[in-house]
Amino acid sequence: KTNGVSESHRQLRHHPFKDKVGTRVMLTPQPGDGESDTFQILVGIIAGHDHSTDETDFVKDQVLILLEDAAEEVGDEKKSCSFWATVHLEGTLLTDIRPDAMEHAPSFCSRYKVDMHEYFQGSEAYDVCDS
Repeated sequence: KTNGVSESHRQLRHHPFKDKVGTRVMLTPQPGDGESDTFQILVGIIAGHDHSTDETDFVKDQVLILLEDAAEEVGDEKKSCSFWATVHLEGTLLTDIRPDAMEHAPSFCSRYKVDMHEYFQGSEAYDVCDS
């Protein structure tokens, strides 16, 4: 405990993606030992966030990402891929990628560097530069 507040409760109050739902992100592969360096950069939208605990009650921040490039039309149905991942280093690194539907998922690297992608047509940053 720190000042009467358990560490797990401190982490719950400071999720790095709190108030970021709807924000675009760029995910740059960070291949680990034995992984190839042929993974693609992914662009997605933060769709949600949560916490989980492991068997030792260690709290892990989780984020749900909806990949933009994965949306494709199949017949009358739009297929897309989203995944949950564990958040590290104050939101700058994702690991433990768990896609919702493997049949629509690209090949994932084991780790991704996260960059907030706030410069796109229609964004506040774009409008300021365009004016």
